[in-house]
Amino acid sequence: MKLLNAAWFFLVGSFLVGLLPVQAHMLKEEEIRSKTYLTQKQALDKVFPDADQVTMEKKWLDKTQKKSIQNLTGQPFNQKRVKLNVGIKGGKRIGLAHFDRVVNPGPHPLDISYMVVFDLDGKIKKVVVLEFKGLQRDELVSETFLSQFIGKSAESGFSSATSSAGFNASVQALCKGIRKSAVIIKTVYSN
Repeated sequence: MKLLNAAWFFLVGSFLVGLLPVQAHMLKEEEIRSKTYLTQKQALDKVFPDADQVTMEKKWLDKTQKKSIQNLTGQPFNQKRVKLNVGIKGGKRIGLAHFDRVVNPGPHPLDISYMVVFDLDGKIKKVVVLEFKGLQRDELVSETFLSQFIGKSAESGFSSATSSAGFNASVQALCKGIRKSAVIIKTVYSN
């Protein structure tokens, strides 16, 4: 009986010890990480290298505009004004940039600060991630992933964005945020 108990203890112990590296590896993958890639100034310098200047415009929104943004995005929108950065060369606008942030406090926390750059027709020219906090998702900050948004506008479908992680909560949150920026540009500059 003692031999059987010893054998049983050995097998269970070996099994549990064998699991330890796997559990440690799983914890590392799900570790929340934080990384700053660019400041707002660095991002603006990067996307408007030929601009004579980059100015900030503050646009006050009326009730109709706020309701339009909320209806088009399907997200609550209570901002009274938006700040947009405008690249100017030779006295003319060459592009618009909107900084925003998405936060997903759920079981997979996420906090991404980003900038969306638009041409004067409201089409996305570039998306730049400034800061990422959350479960490590390198694909969300990669040029390959972010280039999927180039050419899209407020009228575009954003659910076609793909990543190696699929259309998970992080991808969904970022897609909704980028689309919200496109809707803001359309709403503010449609007149």
